[in-house]
Amino acid sequence: MKYDISYPSQSLTSEWSDTKAKTQAEYQALVRSLEWTDGFRLLFVRCSPAEGEGLVTKVKQDLTKKLIEVESLEQPIDNLHRLVNKRTQKRQLDILFIKGIENSFLKYITSGFGGQGDYYKIDSVPRVLGNLNLQRERFRDEFGICFVFLLPLFGLKYFIRRAPDFFDWNSGVFEFLPKPEVVEQESLRILQSGSYRQYRQLTSQEQSQKILEIQEILEEPHLFISRRKELLLELATLQSAARNYTAAVTSYDQALAIQPDNYQTWHYRGLALENLGLYEEAIASYNQAQRLNPYHCSCWSHRGDVLNKLGRYEEAVASYDQALAIQPDYHNAWHHRGIALKNLGHYQQAIANYDHALKIQPNDFRAWFNRGNADKDLGKPEQAKASYHQALKIQPDFPPAWIALGNLGDLQAVKPLIQLLQTHPNVDIRYEAAEALGDVGTRRRGDAGTRRRGDAETRRRGDGEMGKIDIPHNNLFTLAQQALLTALQDQNADVCAVAIRSLGSYGDVNIAPQLVNQLTHQDRYVREDAAVVLGNLAQRPSGRTTVLQLAVKPLIRLMRNDPIRDVREATEQVLYKIAALAGEEPEIGQARQAIQPGKSVKVEELLNAQEGEELDSKTVAEKLTQLLIDYKNNPDERAAAAIALGNLLQRGENNPPVKQDEKACLPSYLQFPSLEGLGVGSSIKALIKALDDKDRFVREAAAKTLGKLRVEEAIEALDRVNREEVISNVRQAAEAALYDIYQYSNSGEVKAKAACYWQFAHRIDSPNPIEVEKTIPTLLLKLTNRNDAYERFQAAESLKKALEDSGDNVDPEIINSLIEALEDPHPEVRVAAAHTLGAIGCTQAIEPLLNNLQRKDRFVRAAVAQALGNLAAEAAVGSLIHLWRNDAIADVRDTAKCAVWTIYQKTQNPIAHRALKRAGYPPN
Repeated sequence: MKYDISYPSQSLTSEWSDTKAKTQAEYQALVRSLEWTDGFRLLFVRCSPAEGEGLVTKVKQDLTKKLIEVESLEQPIDNLHRLVNKRTQKRQLDILFIKGIENSFLKYITSGFGGQGDYYKIDSVPRVLGNLNLQRERFRDEFGICFVFLLPLFGLKYFIRRAPDFFDWNSGVFEFLPKPEVVEQESLRILQSGSYRQYRQLTSQEQSQKILEIQEILEEPHLFISRRKELLLELATLQSAARNYTAAVTSYDQALAIQPDNYQTWHYRGLALENLGLYEEAIASYNQAQRLNPYHCSCWSHRGDVLNKLGRYEEAVASYDQALAIQPDYHNAWHHRGIALKNLGHYQQAIANYDHALKIQPNDFRAWFNRGNADKDLGKPEQAKASYHQALKIQPDFPPAWIALGNLGDLQAVKPLIQLLQTHPNVDIRYEAAEALGDVGTRRRGDAGTRRRGDAETRRRGDGEMGKIDIPHNNLFTLAQQALLTALQDQNADVCAVAIRSLGSYGDVNIAPQLVNQLTHQDRYVREDAAVVLGNLAQRPSGRTTVLQLAVKPLIRLMRNDPIRDVREATEQVLYKIAALAGEEPEIGQARQAIQPGKSVKVEELLNAQEGEELDSKTVAEKLTQLLIDYKNNPDERAAAAIALGNLLQRGENNPPVKQDEKACLPSYLQFPSLEGLGVGSSIKALIKALDDKDRFVREAAAKTLGKLRVEEAIEALDRVNREEVISNVRQAAEAALYDIYQYSNSGEVKAKAACYWQFAHRIDSPNPIEVEKTIPTLLLKLTNRNDAYERFQAAESLKKALEDSGDNVDPEIINSLIEALEDPHPEVRVAAAHTLGAIGCTQAIEPLLNNLQRKDRFVRAAVAQALGNLAAEAAVGSLIHLWRNDAIADVRDTAKCAVWTIYQKTQNPIAHRALKRAGYPPN
């Protein structure tokens, strides 16, 4: 629908007359500046290219005594100084007009951070502008020229924002508005220049250039309102083609402010909202379009698509019915109605809808593919294969169909799947191709599937029997297995992990060396899956000895010291299975011993000698201490020595301890006077040093013993272990030890050291916090008190409550102080600051928070991850996913995972969505 508003010619003429007078005055001011300038100066003129040509000609006519030249930059440049230097070597100039420098900006201009924001707010500077900023003195000293930059509006704005040092230096700005007829001609040219499909084929730089052209014209005051509406719709089309849907919605809203009864604009606005994942808002927009035009078939169909995505399948079917009532042969409505029916579990009806759609468009390969999915869900694999093959006849390069065939064990899919795994740039396709090759492998073994990460019990059961496969097919399986082995080097950890699980489906013990190498992979899922598959291979009689020789020792190391608890537990289960094997292989004995750590023949001998009074307690304590600090000894012996030392020091030489009410404040090992000659000090030092042992069982035993003895000298070391240790068992032992020391200590210093943490852990009641009623300045003063960490902690916590309803009105001084607190030497203060910054929605803190995401302190990492989630920080998604997958601390991983989920809910970030989808989080 065209919507035109006419203007009285007299009004327009009068308005242009006023503008013309202003333009003439602006020109005279420019000429005076050029005439009076002698030597270096910078001037900037906003004008269109055509106006620039006329302007230069007129200036040359009016300033005949000045030597004037023009530098036209048709292509992007990096260094203007070098170009001017070449020109001035030939002759001395007075004025140099520079046209086209904006061409050097275009590839840098994107639609803001994360695809949103204004077109000038970007995180990189064109090299030509960076060069100008750095070399402005050289321009002044080497060129006695008046530089006049002729720029369109976007170029001038961009110059101001990205080269402020150069722009502000001895400069003046002049603006020449185009004539109304020029604005109209440019508007018509743009409106006739392309379509959505053509815009989609442009490069991002070309799209940006066209968007900037439209925005330039929309800035013009002499623009008919009808043209403004049309240009806004064209701009929205371009923005949608560039996938900048947020900007497109804004443009549609501006168009609707001019013409609110345009149903097509409401429809297109709904499409943009749908692409943003704002489904409820999209439905509202479609509903408005339908109120204006209830017979708009496409709008009913798109509304059904959104309802499908929301899981409201019955409503979706009703919406498709409305579309089909208007246009019975509407292919998309039949096709997508079938999808809704399939989602409702009505597979036979879905197939009937797909068939109806295929009668209208027999070559719709996606409809054939979805028909195959319905047959598969009906338990008709052969019919499903036939539909998938039909889809591939129409579109051979359609990865989902090859993957679906592989999932059904179709051997014709093997080679295409290998090709996808080896060459496809999309990580999801490579992942699914590797998974499908594993399904092909289960056919070879006749096993019902042991690869999926989601079912740990299924994944860890024994191998199935080898199926009967024709000899010619063995070559296909060999090729598939080789491709999966190559995929172990894939840069994406998910692809590597699924390749390991798929390799397990083939049951070939010859892959054991490659799997052993994966036990040291940086990704926890890769290590875990490699351990599980090695355990399954060890169950196979053929080649079992080779697998055991290669894998048992690395598996024991993984079980003892891997930082991820899930990996340790999975590996422990693998070793239990190996230990249960019947056989004489020494590795089976090693596995049996490994799953019962802490036993030591040497320690038992020493304790028996003390029991039989062959050795006195002092000698036993000395020997146990020596055994603990001698790193040549087996780690189990050193761990046993640490436990035995604790029992010995606590028990003393058969002397009862003093009464609790007499010396309750003393550590237990000092409550036995007879122990003074046992060399307790050296034993305690050895136990504290053992907290840094390479073996986690030794560290755990040392922490338990120090807690049992209530060694206050160990509180700082135990606190560090509790915050930074990667093994959860050791952390828990250190935490319990700290709590025992805290409980039995009367030392105010000891209490203060533990107080902040115990409030986090909810193990003790929090002391009265700083009252929120106190003024913000008082809290700010306490936050900056460098002499009292606990006061800073309380101030940061109290600010969270005091500022939670402030919105964007938080004083910058408070924000800066909280950001500075992220660098506080005390981790408790950093934790409180992160919580507060996240709670008050301070987006300025995103980058400082990101810098704290790798802190050694686990509470800091968790608090920062939570804050980034609250702030919907899309820039943090990659780092949070890495933290979720690989941080040694389960609480940190869980917090990071929740943060990714929060960001996805708020922003629909595609990277977050992919990671959550693979992890099956949250459950449906």
